[in-house]
Amino acid sequence: MADPTISGNNLSSLIGNSMVSFQHLDLSETRLEGLTPETFWNMTSLSHLILYKNGLVPFLKVFATWQAYDTLILVETFLLVPKCLGNMTLLEHLDLCDNDFVGSIPEAFGNLVTFTYLNLSTNYLNDSIPKFLGNMTLFKFIDLHDNSFNGSIPKDFGNMATLTYLDLGMNYFKGSNLITFENLEGPILEAFGNMSALEQLDLKNNKLADNLLEGVISKAHFSELLKLNVLDFCLNKLIFNVSYAWVPRFRLDTICLNSSKLGPKFPRWLQTQDVYSWLDISNTRVSDSIPSWFWDHRNLIDSVNLSNNQLSGMIGNHSYFSTNAIDLSSNQLEGAVPMTTAFVVEGMRKLGSFDVGGNKLSGAIPAWIGETLQDLVILNLRSNHLYGNFPSSLCHLLHLQLLDLFVNNISGSIPKCLNNFFEMRYSYSAITSTTIEHFYYTFNLREGSVGATYVDQIEVMWKGVVSEYGKTLGLVKGIDLSTNMLNGEIPPEITERVGLIYFKLSRNNLSGKIPAEIGNLKSLDFLDLSNNQFSGQIPPTLRLIDRLSVLNLSNNNFQGKFQ
Repeated sequence: MADPTISGNNLSSLIGNSMVSFQHLDLSETRLEGLTPETFWNMTSLSHLILYKNGLVPFLKVFATWQAYDTLILVETFLLVPKCLGNMTLLEHLDLCDNDFVGSIPEAFGNLVTFTYLNLSTNYLNDSIPKFLGNMTLFKFIDLHDNSFNGSIPKDFGNMATLTYLDLGMNYFKGSNLITFENLEGPILEAFGNMSALEQLDLKNNKLADNLLEGVISKAHFSELLKLNVLDFCLNKLIFNVSYAWVPRFRLDTICLNSSKLGPKFPRWLQTQDVYSWLDISNTRVSDSIPSWFWDHRNLIDSVNLSNNQLSGMIGNHSYFSTNAIDLSSNQLEGAVPMTTAFVVEGMRKLGSFDVGGNKLSGAIPAWIGETLQDLVILNLRSNHLYGNFPSSLCHLLHLQLLDLFVNNISGSIPKCLNNFFEMRYSYSAITSTTIEHFYYTFNLREGSVGATYVDQIEVMWKGVVSEYGKTLGLVKGIDLSTNMLNGEIPPEITERVGLIYFKLSRNNLSGKIPAEIGNLKSLDFLDLSNNQFSGQIPPTLRLIDRLSVLNLSNNNFQGKFQ
């Protein structure tokens, strides 16, 4: 019986002598649980075994029959990757990702000389990565990410000249065995450079925040990587020591280098990367202006993140540049936000997040933001030098969930049409997404071109502390217009936005009475109307907001008692 693909069955129904002849067995995502019968591991003709996203527990050889398993008390040894897999000497493809395996990779795997594909990601495997993997020269795909591996990358990995995909991210490299490119000495410098077939290299995000992957990267690491299209070193502390004139031999689709050191100059080698769809060089200690060539990128970019650097100069006004999300926050950018729609070509009309907070931008808020970016969910212009009247064009942003204009010089009255923010009408429920996600197409060697999503992240001032929100950003619906020069009254229409979690109008010149309808905002956790010219009685309807944890009405002209 060759090449059966089985789903939705009970594993016990497959047990029998016929399994010995299987060549290809796929039981992925079938929700199989419990102990795996011994005969399951005797399929010595198997070349492909795929068991990802299950709860399978390997069989311990002292038990011989399936019937006995129902009464066993499971101990830690049941969760080890079975050594008997090493008997399947014809095995080429093994996928055990998204299970509950612990322990180390068995030495018996060294017998599997025909191995080309190994995926053990998203388990609880620990110990060091075994050196014998580097001697298995037929490998094309290795994914060990999201485990607890420690120690160093075996220098013999450089022997795998056919390897196209390597993901070792999200592990526990720490202490004296911290993976550093210095303490691995010469061979590791050659290891990556010799992997001439490598297309995806992922070493992102060591799980111990105080012991991130560190060391010096030079052009020697990339000397033969002509086919590389994904480079993900995100959330590490690597130092890129390449010359300003370096021209890489690869053309990348995904570039993620945040938290490493690329600066102080803006990396000129990015000019040679004209097909990327994802770029994150945030927090990379770049202290330079954004070169004009950066804005000439002609392919649609899913996400651009240049935040938390010391970038200076002006935002380019180029009609070619198009992206679905851009984050330029926490830099030293100056000048006006581009005032013409030449900055917004067709690709940017689908922009979901526009974050230029924490710069030195000046001028008026351009009308095209509201008129053109009508899919916008996040608009962050906080901590700049913007001035002029509050533009009513922002009322066209029906999907907006977060509007932040904190610390600018915006004047005029608050438009009544802010009640057009449709998404703010809905409060949290069990079906509310906790994230703000955007769809894009990507490529991976396992599935080819596939749809994927990325999660927006943004810094929000919350109860006096600036915090980064990502996985819970979908729950944060708020308006922050504080520390501006707004005048007039609070439009009662805003109180129809019952999904608001925070509403901040402090340090303006607002006056009049607080609308009695304020009690409709029953999802509010934070309300700050301090340092204005409000008068009259504090509305008793505020008592209806039972989730309110912070209320600041100080430095106003209220009269009477709070009832």
